[in-house]
Amino acid sequence: MEKKIDFSRDLEFGEMGEKLAYLSFKDAEVKSERGRCFETGNHYCEFTWNGKQSPTGITQTPCQFWIVNLFKDDKFVNAVIIPVEKLRKQIKEKKYRIVSGGDNNKGTGFLIPLKDLFGEI
Repeated sequence: MEKKIDFSRDLEFGEMGEKLAYLSFKDAEVKSERGRCFETGNHYCEFTWNGKQSPTGITQTPCQFWIVNLFKDDKFVNAVIIPVEKLRKQIKEKKYRIVSGGDNNKGTGFLIPLKDLFGEI
């Protein structure tokens, strides 16, 4: 007996994914990494700028999603989309290493292993 496929259920699921992607790009803090992240295996996630005087990045973003684009040799390789609240919770729980970075090393941020951003797949 042939299994009946429910295309309306598949369509509904696909549309749900499309809505999530649309919302992600509409309400996201987008970061792009190149070069160094492949050497270190880390994403630099800024939380202050110019000392502790100016909270930035993950500490103050009003966005729902954090998107990290990965480029190698200026070519797009991959991306990860993570809910901001999930990332904040992960940062708090895992206590990532804090380093200077950003333009002229005026920022302070967490070094988050790329594998932690992608999570369990």
